[in-house]
Amino acid sequence: KLNIQTILIAPVVHQNEVLGVIELGSMQSFADEQKALLDMLLPVVAINLEILAGNIETRQILEKSQAQARMLEQQAGELAASQVSLAQIEERSRLILGSVNEGIWGLDVEGKTTFVNQAAAAMVGYGVEELAGRQMHPLVHYAHQDGSIYPDDRCPVLLTFKDGMSRHVLDEAFWRKDGASFPVEYSTTPLHKDGKIVG
Repeated sequence: KLNIQTILIAPVVHQNEVLGVIELGSMQSFADEQKALLDMLLPVVAINLEILAGNIETRQILEKSQAQARMLEQQAGELAASQVSLAQIEERSRLILGSVNEGIWGLDVEGKTTFVNQAAAAMVGYGVEELAGRQMHPLVHYAHQDGSIYPDDRCPVLLTFKDGMSRHVLDEAFWRKDGASFPVEYSTTPLHKDGKIVG
């Protein structure tokens, strides 16, 4: 068992901040020279502690940044794979829509065109890009065969949005870009997502 006669406790201070405490035990009393030497060494220890703490903090920040960079790289890879997959699905959908001779026209719940195939656009005398985002009814379904106004609230296409019922219409007219009409037979089918009609 050690018989410690003297214990010296000295705070390690740097820029008025206590960074730690040094506790020294001795079997003899500390001489004045030893105390003076300790007083001279304490600021050096404090600076080294400050540097060590900064190095540890820097290392932690670097490790965290590297982990975030790895995660971002992984997410970027997943996003790129998703974009390739989405592009393939869109391309396949375009090919299917383009290969069908019948007109296919998709609308959102406001009656705006979300997609239209080339056959449908050709029937009404528009380019596919001209129809994108435009409302179908006032563009091509605004009048009956005799030229009388076709009200929105009686349009079978728009009614499908309200009641969710599919319809098959045999004797109506659509109107071309040049103002001429032509007889049409068409079907309407609601598109559902999460139990709601979306188009």
